Amino acid sequence: MNLTFKAPMMKEWTLKDDRIIFGKKEILLSSVTKAEHKPPKGLGGNGVIQVFFGSGAFDFATLAYSKKQKEDGEKAAEYIMEHASDKVKELEKLKREGFKKRCNVCGNIFCYTFEDLGENMRLAKSAKWSAIGSLGGTYGSSATSLQTANDQLSRIVDYNKCPKCGSRDLSDATDEDIARMKEPAGAVIQQASPAEELKKFKELLDMGVITQEEFDAKKKQLLGL
Repeated sequence: MNLTFKAPMMKEWTLKDDRIIFGKKEILLSSVTKAEHKPPKGLGGNGVIQVFFGSGAFDFATLAYSKKQKEDGEKAAEYIMEHASDKVKELEKLKREGFKKRCNVCGNIFCYTFEDLGENMRLAKSAKWSAIGSLGGTYGSSATSLQTANDQLSRIVDYNKCPKCGSRDLSDATDEDIARMKEPAGAVIQQASPAEELKKFKELLDMGVITQEEFDAKKKQLLGL
């Protein structure tokens, strides 16, 4: 790997096999703890790869590339994330697959994503502004704003507890846990009716444990289609 980039008004940088040369800095890919990529937008926009490589306030670099270098820039971003530290790989995996949790009390497995966490943050922020707005309004408008804030807060999901039993005794679900959920014991399948089995697999689909394609295939199997 030997790619050099120079975007207007930005510092030149080069990506090597195991490091990034950024001005006088040499950043080892193995030291990168976080990386964010924003492709170029607009006619003359630059693409940006933000890399963090330490705990200090200035341990980061903004790597820019021009729109003309878009193909190489995207290749560089992918290479950096692939060859960076395990923290980056773990974060990228979580972004793709989400968080899978197992309740140690009832055995329930549930999933949530970064988008779900972002929705919680949006609701909390909106509730905050609704509550602030209630302070300066009339009695009627203040009551409405407070009700809106309460409604928004009630929609926030606490992912630190099991949605089934409410326990906070959770652990990361293993691949074995997911496999057992996807393929229930044969004795249970034989005793349960197709409708009951279909309901179980629909619950797994809603939790994100199985895909829509897996659910559709199981549905056809159970209904004999």
